[in-house]
Amino acid sequence: ANIISHLNKKYKFIKKPIGVDIYKNNKLKKNIIFRKMNGITFLKKSKTKFDFIIIKQTIHFFKSKHLYILLNLAKRSLSKEGKILIFLLENKNNEIPVFNKMRKKLEHSFKIDNKIIKKIKNNFKKYHLIKFTFNVHISRNQYIKMIKKKYISCLMKLSKNDIDQGVAEIKIKYQKDLKFKDILNCF
Repeated sequence: ANIISHLNKKYKFIKKPIGVDIYKNNKLKKNIIFRKMNGITFLKKSKTKFDFIIIKQTIHFFKSKHLYILLNLAKRSLSKEGKILIFLLENKNNEIPVFNKMRKKLEHSFKIDNKIIKKIKNNFKKYHLIKFTFNVHISRNQYIKMIKKKYISCLMKLSKNDIDQGVAEIKIKYQKDLKFKDILNCF
């Protein structure tokens, strides 16, 4: 929802954008409409034709069959000149600070992302790949707060104990001031 909010601010959309996710972010922006539901359910129910549909990293939660359904529903839900943007973490040169269990989960999700990329390429005859690099500068304490809130999907299934051990590892492994590149692939 934060990406949509940022785009809305930057490009001043005519209509308020709609964010859809199975998890509700506690810090939702006021300049979007949020629906807590699965993307497939939302697109099946919606009669609206969209100029943009943005699918973020959570796409790797979909089983293969459901991924095809989501992509096909998204294509059918576009206006005549509509575009679909699919964001996935760059899995080769990303510098996101991680602890051991987080790294393993992230590597597993990257393997899934590689399969998803193949499916995207097969499902869309025309696509472009653009890389967005965000130079992140954040305090270690702020980053730890994000980890505790499970800001990235690979943390979702980790227990509180796993997170606490990871936080201890982050405190040892990284300096108080974090600077890294967060790279997103956009199809």
